[in-house]
Amino acid sequence: MALASSPLTNEALRRVIDWALFQVLDEYNRVRKRNVQVIWVYIYDQPDKRLSEWRAMAVFVDPRLPRHQVPAAAHIGGDAVQDGFVEYDFTNPVLRNDSGQR
Repeated sequence: MALASSPLTNEALRRVIDWALFQVLDEYNRVRKRNVQVIWVYIYDQPDKRLSEWRAMAVFVDPRLPRHQVPAAAHIGGDAVQDGFVEYDFTNPVLRNDSGQR
């Protein structure tokens, strides 16, 4: 989970997601010598938001992970956009359209 300034464009949110994601990959896989294969990243625009009120999120799945071992929750679906090994989502269905949030 990370906190980002508001408002940010989807492009800027993607950069925040990528930064958080690759920090986790570097820390766990290179420094700690672990083998993290699935990572969920959630970006919030306010520190007091409930967990379900994320502004953007993404899931990384290691391409070496056998398909039968990929958790069902690693497939976002909906408006998510797949780019390489990361699936990005910038539309949270929990947030109401009339709240002024994107």
